[in-house]
Amino acid sequence: HGGQQEFQVTYSSLLTQPLSIFVIVIPIDSAGLRNEQTGDVYRKPTNAADAAVELQFWLSLLETLAHDVNQVAVVANIFAGTSTKDRESHVTQLRRVMRSHRGDSQTETEGCVKFACDEPIVLDASSSTEWRSSGNLLGHLQQASSALQEASDAGSLDLTMPALCQPLFNAIPRVRRRGPLIQDAASAILAVREELGRIVEGLSDTALETLLDYAEQCGEIMLSREPTRATGKLQKTGLALVIWDPNWFTT
Repeated sequence: HGGQQEFQVTYSSLLTQPLSIFVIVIPIDSAGLRNEQTGDVYRKPTNAADAAVELQFWLSLLETLAHDVNQVAVVANIFAGTSTKDRESHVTQLRRVMRSHRGDSQTETEGCVKFACDEPIVLDASSSTEWRSSGNLLGHLQQASSALQEASDAGSLDLTMPALCQPLFNAIPRVRRRGPLIQDAASAILAVREELGRIVEGLSDTALETLLDYAEQCGEIMLSREPTRATGKLQKTGLALVIWDPNWFTT
């Protein structure tokens, strides 16, 4: 799903299950689709840079909250009208983002994403009537499922909470005691890094913001966001303030 509120309960449940496979589908449509008579935009054109930002967001979320054995498949769905040049440009950017999250497979760096396929799976299936190629998607998902079932430590995994959440929840009371109870985004992220140390040293600030988002959903803290930039008609927001004690109004 695209982050819709009505699916958040299901999504949060999937994040806490170690035997989940996440499929991130990035649309690649350089032409877009609009009604020539009314001007209504049915599908906005995409560009390689925005596609990379979108994939970066979802991988940072999974890197922060998902279990270490979760499998992730990145799918580039090509829409009709997209040129070969635009297709390759999008896929190249997606590949770069995946490599930045893969880490060193030899050392199994904590926080790195385990991909079902090392490359973006290119899917030409913009609709049931325009199906051209599956990119062997089902085959890759079957391999991911097998990898999950064969995980040597799958039986001992914590089924109730992603690995990084409990250390953060344990650290929040210490941050409250240190004060202040309200911090700007940069100061709050620095406080998290100081408290958790090596546990989060390989994570980006974006990943830590995602972890704070999860803490807010669990009622541990409150966040305040502010507009950053507009993309088309969509207004982007960024983390502005972190309120470490949700009850600070009354206390």
